[in-house]
Amino acid sequence: MKEIVSAIIVVILIGCAPSVVDPDIVAIYEDGVVKFTDVEPRVLAALSSSKPEEDAPLSGLYKRETEELVLERILLAGEDDRIEIHRQVEAQLANRRRDTSLALYLKEQLGTVEPISQEEANTYFQDNEEDFQREAQRFLWHIYLRDEITGSPDASQVHLRELKQRTLAGESFEELAREYSHSETRASGGRLGWVSEGRFSEPLNQIIFSLVESEISDPIAVPGGVTIFRVTRVMDERTLEPEDVRPMIARVLLERRRYQEVADLVAECEVPEGSKIIDDSQLGAVLANASPDAVILSIGTYKLEAGDFLQRLESRHDSVGGLEPLLDAPIDHYRFQLNLQLAAQKARSEGFFDRSELDNAFAADFRPSIEAAMTKERLDALVRDEAETDEKALRRHFESNKFLFQTPLKLRLRSLAAPPAKDPSRQMAHLESLRTEMMAGKTGLDEVARRIGGIVTEIGWTSVDQLERFDPKVRTYVLEVQETGPTVPFQLNHVLHIIEVAERNRPTQMNYEDSRDRVVEDFATRHRQRLYRKVVDRLLKRASYRFHEENVQMVISGGEMTTDVSN
Repeated sequence: MKEIVSAIIVVILIGCAPSVVDPDIVAIYEDGVVKFTDVEPRVLAALSSSKPEEDAPLSGLYKRETEELVLERILLAGEDDRIEIHRQVEAQLANRRRDTSLALYLKEQLGTVEPISQEEANTYFQDNEEDFQREAQRFLWHIYLRDEITGSPDASQVHLRELKQRTLAGESFEELAREYSHSETRASGGRLGWVSEGRFSEPLNQIIFSLVESEISDPIAVPGGVTIFRVTRVMDERTLEPEDVRPMIARVLLERRRYQEVADLVAECEVPEGSKIIDDSQLGAVLANASPDAVILSIGTYKLEAGDFLQRLESRHDSVGGLEPLLDAPIDHYRFQLNLQLAAQKARSEGFFDRSELDNAFAADFRPSIEAAMTKERLDALVRDEAETDEKALRRHFESNKFLFQTPLKLRLRSLAAPPAKDPSRQMAHLESLRTEMMAGKTGLDEVARRIGGIVTEIGWTSVDQLERFDPKVRTYVLEVQETGPTVPFQLNHVLHIIEVAERNRPTQMNYEDSRDRVVEDFATRHRQRLYRKVVDRLLKRASYRFHEENVQMVISGGEMTTDVSN
């Protein structure tokens, strides 16, 4: 009996004694340890990519990066999905390898693109000088409240004044627009984009163009409700000088030169059997109606989805800064992607892609970023799952935000495109008069097209989400049409356009059961920080995670640490 008691006492004493911890260890968890050599590259990368906050302890950065590293290990190492994770990573690595190998192949085949000379850029400017007359523009955002939802114009006015004050106090205008605006633009934070003088009625035009950068208007009564505008960028009317746009012209001409070189390289290549290629005349209609994951180009194992293609076009519009004359039409980008993939097929047939010496370099360069992205995806899914478990909170969220959960606004659109005449100003004035006739019901879009030699295209039924894929100018003009009818005439890529809203299906209120998935997504988005912390804490606790603050402090201070005396 005494021997048993003695043994128990020894066990207790051992359990209470300080435990020796390797000073190189930053954290421990049930499946392993994190050493300084594991986490320090991440800490250095974080320090180099962003300026640390004043008075923020360096140990806090170590803690954050260590937590993220452990979460990656936990979420990418589950027995049930380890094989699937491996497949996803390898598939993305294969895509990166193909793209990089193709770039090397083109460089080897075509060499360096010959630079655009100043003389070439100047010649382009002189030949297209009329395209560089920049009218006054404002980059515009708004929050719109419908009187029928708030109860009265007075209630809308009061609410918008409160939202304006909240923005002035430091809250994000975009986030407030997403939460409170009754306009379809709430999905993009109230973004209207670049607007030109004369786009709105004269009273609104005067208000918008009197705002300075970052200024917010007072509430303004508009048909059906009240709105406030915010201007974030200002461009005054002026004629651009060659030096203003020469670098941009050079970049675009350089791209066009490379486009042509790639086209010449694959001129004799045959399209593989089973490929999917959209005809030039069909691309616009397909893009307007396709879902984001619809495949619009398929060559061999390569597939291009509509959503990815439209994102590329959108980023080009943003990067070029609103100078539409310099932009290639979507079909030019589509053809270039087609030619690139034909070049990839050519490179593969010549054995260029069989080089194995680059495999390790690809894995070392790209695997960490891919695995971090996959970890985020998994955490986002867990955050959504966490949101879905709180039924009472979801129902309260639905009742408080019913206007968000409606069937989408649907517009049936038709497009009139007309080639520019010798006198664009006269042609635009003619189109304006024809539009007035259309609005009075005296003529229709087909008759207008016949009279000016234009072409009418049936775009079809389009939701507001799908409008995001259109050129920002087109999207803004379409959303300005209150019911049905034509947009104002406008020029895009040297072509005159009118878009007709032929029919409009207004949103209708959905019940909770039918909109539950959307309620969960919106609730998870708005409460992400709290839900994220809850999910992370649970994962780390389940993994018996423990961060050794004392080791980090000793390393930061240049001391030594050999014993862990904390419990």
